Order: sequence, then structure tokens, then C-alpha cells
Amino acid sequence: MRTVHVIVLSMIAFALIAATSYAEEVKMTPQVNDPVNGVAIISYYFVDHAGFRVFFSTVPSIEAFNKDPETYMKKMADEHIAPMKTPVMQTKCPITGSDINKDLFVDYSGSRIYFCCDKCPAEFNKDPAKYVKQMTDAGITLYATPKPQATCPVMGSKITDKKLFVDHWIYRVYFCCGMCPDQFKKDPDKYMRKMAAEGYTLDLVPVKK
Repeated sequence: MRTVHVIVLSMIAFALIAATSYAEEVKMTPQVNDPVNGVAIISYYFVDHAGFRVFFSTVPSIEAFNKDPETYMKKMADEHIAPMKTPVMQTKCPITGSDINKDLFVDYSGSRIYFCCDKCPAEFNKDPAKYVKQMTDAGITLYATPKPQATCPVMGSKITDKKLFVDHWIYRVYFCCGMCPDQFKKDPDKYMRKMAAEGYTLDLVPVKK
């Protein structure tokens, strides 16, 4: 009987070692490439699906994913690629817990914190680190301080007139002169990648009422 126990324990130990080894071998890696075409992702292009945020390299990839999301989610799982979890963005005032008003905010350490009323920013400023920690500890993702588009993605010149633009997917992209929009349209992903690298927060296409 003792021999049987030893054999069983040995088998369990071997199974645990094998499981640990397998877990190390199949360690999930963060998503860096488009699941549709394998090209490096662009931060502006993403879809939130089933609790995850999946990034893409081009708008057609987004359209392909939306037609059959489960196929691409399975593909990433099979390749041991872990898309990031859909962030839980700030919706409540850190002072009162009431719904935020996006016209009321304080920029702190690279983040934009929103409030519900005029009184709350002053209270926040008494100890901003405390309130930021409370939110992040609760799993809240803070909005980044926006960096509005300041230069033309084609020429690199300053944007002086926002009347010149192209609406691309959900974004509004501005240009410095009349020649640039057509150049942008020839390869929009190239210029979207450039603006993402520059850290611009692009304007969204206004919602038609």
C-alpha cells in the first residue's frame, strides 16, 4: 500500500511540474499586432469586445473583426496573445461620487480628473495624490491630459485653420493647406500612425443630431 501511495504522490508531483512548465511555455503576451493582418497596431484603432480592448492597424481590419469577432478572439487565444482589458473610465466625481461634468476638470500629473460641481476641484487640490490613489485602487482608469492636434500630419506645419479637415473613421484630422487632404487619403494609416507616435488626442467626428 505504501508503494501505491508513493507512486500516486510521484504522479501528482510530476503533473504539477508539467503544468507549471506548460504555463511558463504558454505565457500570454500583450497584443502588439493586428489579429486580422498581423501588422503593428495603431492606438487610435480599437474595438471593445467581451471585456477586452482589441487594437488594429487599419479600418478594414476593424470591419473584418466586427463581422466575426469570435474567430479573431480565438485566434489571439490560440497564439497566446492577451488583449488588454477594457478600461473602466472615470464617470464619478472623486469628492462626492456624483456623475462627472466634463466641463469641470483638473489636469494632474498627466491625467485629467473630472468633477461634478465647482466646489470639488478646490477640495481635490488639497491632496490630489490621495484622490488619484483612491480612484486607481478602485480600478478606475483616468483620462490622459489631452494633447490636441497641433501640426499637419502630411507637411508637419502648424494647424492654423480648423476648417480644413478630413473625417477618417471616427476621427477628424486637420491639415495645413489644400494639398494635404488628398495626400492623407492615399495612405491614411501611415499618417494616423505618425500622429499616434506624436501623442495627439484627435477630435472625434461630431455626432449628428
